[in-house]
Amino acid sequence: MVLKVSKKRTLPVVLVMGSFVLMFATVTLASRVSNDYMREQIAYQRNFLLVEPAIDEWTTCISLLAFSGQPEHQSILYRASMVALPVQIDEAPCDELKKWVDAEVTRDISTSTYARYWFGGAAIMRLLSSVTAGFDAARTVIAGVWVILFALYFSLCRLKFGALPIVIFAAASFFTTDLIAALKTPHVALSFIASLLFGIAMMVFPRSNESLLAFAFGIWLPFFDPLTHPVFYVYVALTPVVLRMYALNQQTLGKAKTLSRLGLTWAVGYSLSWIVKWTLASVFGEGFSVYRDSFDQVIFRASGAVNGKPLGFLDGIYANIDEFLHRPFATTLIAIIAAYTLTSIVLRLCNGLKIGLTNFLLCFSIGLAPLLNFLILKSHSFEHSWMTYRSLGTSFGLALACLYLSDGDLFSSREKRLP
Repeated sequence: MVLKVSKKRTLPVVLVMGSFVLMFATVTLASRVSNDYMREQIAYQRNFLLVEPAIDEWTTCISLLAFSGQPEHQSILYRASMVALPVQIDEAPCDELKKWVDAEVTRDISTSTYARYWFGGAAIMRLLSSVTAGFDAARTVIAGVWVILFALYFSLCRLKFGALPIVIFAAASFFTTDLIAALKTPHVALSFIASLLFGIAMMVFPRSNESLLAFAFGIWLPFFDPLTHPVFYVYVALTPVVLRMYALNQQTLGKAKTLSRLGLTWAVGYSLSWIVKWTLASVFGEGFSVYRDSFDQVIFRASGAVNGKPLGFLDGIYANIDEFLHRPFATTLIAIIAAYTLTSIVLRLCNGLKIGLTNFLLCFSIGLAPLLNFLILKSHSFEHSWMTYRSLGTSFGLALACLYLSDGDLFSSREKRLP
């Protein structure tokens, strides 16, 4: 018994330490790859930048710049922890990237830094391109891994919960957002891969590990996702847990407690990962100024103005809802949810079954939960609504899948009446 308790206490510590060692080792190794080689490979991405859809162009170009050209006069640990960029960036990182790769002669690297972010996706791309046939080959490998993991994720969900719930969940995102186009950018594909991996782990490992996995996912998500739409990835990772609870017809209060617990443990791991990144950059980089800049950014993302204009309390929510409603099939999805809810209530009344108001409320809470993120990160959600809105397609799809699974008694009662 003492051994089991000790193991339960030490496992999270080992997980935390091992995760951060692996993260820092990855970005450190990436910073050692030849600058000339990376410049040559990223030069090939000029066509990618000009031809591909302009999905999250800013983060794509920042990710390509990150680790692409390192200041050789700085230590390896500085390069790794500070995320040194080869050029000074202002409001046009893609223009600066094109100028840098098109320069006829190698010029001195005039660096800027993005110390508050991990940019782990950029580090992985840098390492992959050095062991494959180049940057394009690395993108192909990542796309292949994504397809394989998505197929595995989908197949496991189908086996455990049935085909229709996971089809509803996945179709809502793919039809009401620009996710397919966004997946062409490496940082989005890698973040999606990470969420799929943890979602698969939620189905493979015993349920007793759910909190630990949620905590671990919180640690790793900032490494892959540079604050694009983290809530989207949380939904992908935790959807198997939600579908399992509804498939097993657990009590509404129990489901709410489980979701709250997993959300809290994820948030603790997520916050810890950011703080550790800032600490590493402070120790090996530019000291306490990294912390000051990072916390200033946190305050700005939560309540700052955009283009000098103060935001209203609900502006982040309004911007994302408006963005979502302008996408194809978005209003259709909302109409389907409303029609399904009304039909379910009517059929329950006709069949003498309980309506289950608290269950409906929990389903709607699952669907509307991203609004809380838009409220907290107000200026970030307003300024980047063209990508953060993707969380709504996923959350609404999961809410509809939960409504369907919660009607198991309704469907069974109807089947019993069949001749």
